[in-house]
Amino acid sequence: MKTGIFLFVVTITVMISKFAVSQSAGPKLKVAHISILVHDYDQGLKYYTDVLGFEKKTDIKFGNERWITIAAPGEKGIEFVLVRAKDKEDSAIVGNQAGARTFAVLNTNDCKKVFADYKLKGIKVLTEPRETPWGVQAQFYDLYGNRFVLLEPNSISQNK
Repeated sequence: MKTGIFLFVVTITVMISKFAVSQSAGPKLKVAHISILVHDYDQGLKYYTDVLGFEKKTDIKFGNERWITIAAPGEKGIEFVLVRAKDKEDSAIVGNQAGARTFAVLNTNDCKKVFADYKLKGIKVLTEPRETPWGVQAQFYDLYGNRFVLLEPNSISQNK
């Protein structure tokens, strides 16, 4: 009797495990690109690479448009796409894509050093680096007015 119950429990456990794996083996989603509206391709590219240290990943011309992607050095995941504002509606929200909120958080292993470098390159400072419950963070605006957070996460914020 005990052997029968044991085999039944093992069989049910294996079936549940296979079902769980089959459910998680479905279609995957991954954030690949986030658009940043810019007034001028070259101006935006120069700022994000020269001032913030991003790397140009792609720059393809097609007609009057360009597909320009940038990413943090060594980043293999999310890339920003620099998208030129085409009309009055686009132009009105350049630099205000997230309203009064943070547009993006950039993680680093040395917030104070990176922020000091950014300041030397002329970023618009919102807050200096300070200790928070989730790590050392500073805030700044890009050349268009989008708000960014530079974060050196601590162990609390890295526990997911």
